[in-house]
Amino acid sequence: MKNIFNLITKLNLLLLLLFALGCTDNDVEPLFEQSIKERTDEFIANYQEILTKPENGWVGVYSPNNSFGAYTMVMDFDENGNVKINSDYETGGQDNTITYRLDKTLKIELVLETYAVFHEIFSLNDNSNQGEFVFNILSATSEEIVLESKLDYGDDITIFTLRPAAADSINFDQVYESAEQIEGDGTESVFRNILLNDEVIATFDYNNSSRLATISYIKEDVTISVSAPIAITATGFSFLKPIDVNGTSLISFEYNETDNVYENIDQGLVILYDNIPGLPLATPAFAGYANLRYNYVDTERSSTAFNDLYARTQEDFTNANGGRTIYRFYLYNILPDATGDPYLSIQYLSGSSSYSMNYYLERQIVDGKMYFEVTGQSGNADSRGATVVELVDAIVTSASGFYMKYDGTFSTYTNPTVTMINGDNTKYAINYYQWGS
Repeated sequence: MKNIFNLITKLNLLLLLLFALGCTDNDVEPLFEQSIKERTDEFIANYQEILTKPENGWVGVYSPNNSFGAYTMVMDFDENGNVKINSDYETGGQDNTITYRLDKTLKIELVLETYAVFHEIFSLNDNSNQGEFVFNILSATSEEIVLESKLDYGDDITIFTLRPAAADSINFDQVYESAEQIEGDGTESVFRNILLNDEVIATFDYNNSSRLATISYIKEDVTISVSAPIAITATGFSFLKPIDVNGTSLISFEYNETDNVYENIDQGLVILYDNIPGLPLATPAFAGYANLRYNYVDTERSSTAFNDLYARTQEDFTNANGGRTIYRFYLYNILPDATGDPYLSIQYLSGSSSYSMNYYLERQIVDGKMYFEVTGQSGNADSRGATVVELVDAIVTSASGFYMKYDGTFSTYTNPTVTMINGDNTKYAINYYQWGS
């Protein structure tokens, strides 16, 4: 009985609904007074006016993804469908005036039609660089245009923000100088730490060729490394997206020329060259190996300051010794498993014959650092010029010992490699590869 009652109730409700629908006016009022096409044309006309209004165009910082550098773009649009694009990418090598259009699929789009810097970045890595030359217009006012990549999906979606450019926005000289300053000239320590209220919280590294900064820090006893593009200004830099270091947000830094540091005064943050590593260095993995030999300079793995010293030593040695040329050096028997006495050998050519200047060493490892003492020498090692002495000091002389940092292997060698950093002169970092067993 209860089921029959429920069924009758539902039927009555349905009949009432049908009656109400039958009594409504069949003429539905339109939601908009204009058609879709009319409204689209109005949006496009409005955006066109905004794009072309600033006297010096628009400027913004562009990066296609979180693992690619950030570059300044200056875009000057005209009413005839042309846009002049200047950038600091490849020092302006992709500057061009191209055509553009405003179109619509799901959203109003800015389409850069012909080849310029955006297409060049898009084409890298066989067109897999996540670049873009079609942007959705998220918002546009006379003060700011916010663009979104039409092609990106997932968590790494490019947002490209433009603001009215100044007359000198296309002069990138100060940006280039600032980028080089951020990277450093190789005369400072290889250790660069980030301090919060005078306490080290992370390390900082910047590669100007890739325009990426790398932040490393420890979280729950694990070392975390984050690489991110930075927006470079004439006076400092900022991260495109803030980097969180255990609750501290890294956003922007200004250069303090007097102290040679980058700082964010409001947050109590400083980036400086330091005499100690901010994080524990990777433990060398050399068990079972007896020798450590180095016979060429790898500029990617040794520090700029050391490479400069080595090149200067080679040149001075040649000038002072009748055209003889230093062509390599190596350390022997310095690892924990070595059975022979350690020594440093600097080898040089006289004509087609090879000779050596040898320095005999005693070695100790204390608290993970290596210490040497020179106990003797041979091969006229004491009469080969001041720069040879300076080179030897960089390689084996340090009252503070040498930090040892494990660097994995070269692509063509299966034995491990290590960088040794002079604790007294931390600008000198020398990479060695393991030879023999």
